[in-house]
Amino acid sequence: MDITIQEINDLLLNDNFLKPMELKVTAKTDNEITIEMPFTDNVKRFGGIMNGGAIMALADVAGGFALLFDKDVLNQVTINLSSNFIRPISMGPVVAKGKKLRSGRNIGYSQIDIYDGDGNLCTVATGSWYLYRE
Repeated sequence: MDITIQEINDLLLNDNFLKPMELKVTAKTDNEITIEMPFTDNVKRFGGIMNGGAIMALADVAGGFALLFDKDVLNQVTINLSSNFIRPISMGPVVAKGKKLRSGRNIGYSQIDIYDGDGNLCTVATGSWYLYRE
């Protein structure tokens, strides 16, 4: 899918599940995407740290979107997503960097690194996605 940063941001703003997360793509290449997320009350859990489910949702978006840049990929759905939570996130903006590791005929693989507002690596995730191609 040949898609611009603005088109991706429009998709994120119109997705009912993702819209409250206020995700914004700030950079992309053929193999990588960078997504920022504000550290708002709706992603915090008690103790003032980011909820693990919100971190996983961010990782899922960054990993899946990193696979959309092959010209014939129309969409993707998650098969598997695994995360290692290295340190808690207690400040933002939270930055996810999704990198395409491999894109096969039907399956793609990504790694996602998630950083807190100080630039500390907080989560490393890997996953696989089923790719819908033309």
